[in-house]
Formats: sequence, C-alpha cells, structure tokens
Amino acid sequence: MNKVKVNGGYSLIELLIVITIFAFLGILVSQSLAMSIRGSKKSEVLTKIRSSLVQASEIMERQLRNANQINKSDADSYCLENKRVDYTDGEGNPAFFACQTENSEIKIASGSADVFVFLTGSDISLSSCEITCTPGEEGIPDSVEIKLAAQDPAMAGFQGAQVTIQSKILLRNY
Repeated sequence: MNKVKVNGGYSLIELLIVITIFAFLGILVSQSLAMSIRGSKKSEVLTKIRSSLVQASEIMERQLRNANQINKSDADSYCLENKRVDYTDGEGNPAFFACQTENSEIKIASGSADVFVFLTGSDISLSSCEITCTPGEEGIPDSVEIKLAAQDPAMAGFQGAQVTIQSKILLRNY
C-alpha cells in the first residue's frame, strides 16, 4: 500500500517569516500613528501662537488707529530704535507700545495711564519684535509696521516651528 504523507502544520521557518512580517507592519503603523499625533500637536501649538500674536497685533493696531496723536520720539520719526512707539490715547493719556527684553525674553509691552501690561504671555517665546515707523509721502499717510516672530518654548528642535506675522498700520493724519 501507498502511504500518503500528510503535513499537519507549519514549519518553524514559515512561522518566523509570518511573525517578522507582522512585527514589521506593527512598527510601520506605530511610527505612522506617532507622527500623526506629533503633527496634530504641532498644528495645535502653531494655532495657539498665531492667535496670541494676532491678538497682540490687533490691540496695537486698534489703539494706534484710534489715537489722538502719535508722539515723535525725535525730530523725524515716531519710533524709537524700531522698538517703541509713543502715542496719546483717545482719552488724552500718554501711552506706548514697546518691544522689551525681560529676563532674556522678548515681550510686547503696553503702557497707558499708569498701567503697564505685556500683550504676550509666557506660553509663547518671541524670537523677534520690531516696530518700524515710516513717514508718509504725498497722499500716503505715515505708517507703523509691526513684525513679530514667536515659537512655543516647550517645543524645541525639529518639532518646534516659528510663526511670523507682519502688520502695516496706516495712521491718520494728525
């Protein structure tokens, strides 16, 4: 009689190959998931930073547009060293916006009527702050340009990204 040999299972090599394939797929899926979570966190942080910078910029823009007068810091310019602009607010109080360094951190400061506040919180780190005043020409009013760049101090290296905003404010003719 002929005996038929029946293979009742898988060989050790076949099992090792299947385990290796599943391990490789598991590594790819976990790396993809980790990158997706990291990207989501980075997007969330960048949105928070942009929101904070836009809020500070809008406050400055609203106050400067509604100012009674922009005070010249010297004979030709409204800005002092591209870091400060002084003005008289709608109630007649002297006020200012300035890029200040405090404890090696750059902050946007606002002062009016004996009140001094920072327009940016400790949740963002400004890397640059510039307030540039440009005298007007024929038919074009004077302007103040605000450039701000910031990042999240908690996210460093390749994870951290910088947000930059720029706003040009055309002043009323005083």
